[in-house]
Amino acid sequence: MVFVTLVSLNYVSGQKLVYWPGGNICDAEQIPYGDPIWEENFDGDVLDAEEWTTYFPCRGQDDDQCLWARTHGIPGQIYRDNNIVVNDGKCTISLRREDGEWFGQKSPYTTGMIRSVKAFSHYTRYEILADMPDGSGVWPNFWMFGYGTELDVCEYNEDTNKYLIAVHRFDGGLTKPDWCCTFVKKDYPITEDFHLYAVEYEPYRVKFYLDDEIVGIMPRFTTVAGEEVKECENYEPQLMIEHNSWPEYGNPLNVIADFATLKRKTKNFHVNEGDMVIDYIKVYERDTPKVNIPSMIQFLLRI
Repeated sequence: MVFVTLVSLNYVSGQKLVYWPGGNICDAEQIPYGDPIWEENFDGDVLDAEEWTTYFPCRGQDDDQCLWARTHGIPGQIYRDNNIVVNDGKCTISLRREDGEWFGQKSPYTTGMIRSVKAFSHYTRYEILADMPDGSGVWPNFWMFGYGTELDVCEYNEDTNKYLIAVHRFDGGLTKPDWCCTFVKKDYPITEDFHLYAVEYEPYRVKFYLDDEIVGIMPRFTTVAGEEVKECENYEPQLMIEHNSWPEYGNPLNVIADFATLKRKTKNFHVNEGDMVIDYIKVYERDTPKVNIPSMIQFLLRI
């Protein structure tokens, strides 16, 4: 009878029921990160081609010989290498009002993007120190993507008092619901100076930072009663619901910084030229093993 009830709850919720064995949910997060395992300080006067590509690799191959590579499927801009300049220890990605074309797709705007050649996994912190662009129609982004996981650390359209943070999972299409939130930072214009944007993927929480202030927490678990488990607390043994969009441990993620334009109506929409200036990008990893929580079915099979 218990088994039937639990399966029904799992089906209705559309999410994964897991069994928390009891204890402090955040214990494994106390291990320090230590020094960066990878960093880019943009020394020299050219982008390091061994560390970065300036396009989205075509699916199934590692080059830019497809429409997707330099448009990202968006008819708003063409990504060009000439729009990326490295000097004085910084990388500047410029949006320009000029005609561009790639594999037959034309756009009145060109811009740039960088994607790390190296991919990262495990429990990881990603951070960027950047001066974000201002203006109408701009769409700057700092994000990680690979396999079925996407972490959006900072992206916005026009309104510089707001920016989006999000976690997505893809599995033959977008897994719903996503986790996302738009934070409004009144009297904190993010386009007027350099700011530090970061995300930490940990065993039980994904934490987003602006200048070392936590601005959002995606919890791995919600109690069956509907309480989001955002804080480090002791919980008695119980069933919990794991968020559908929880990142898949071990998915190799590439670091991406790109400066796009609004998706729609670009030909009839005035977009301001501008620069996204990056001081550095750093990646840290914790020496923490994967934390597995048994599913409801696994738990019932044990007993």
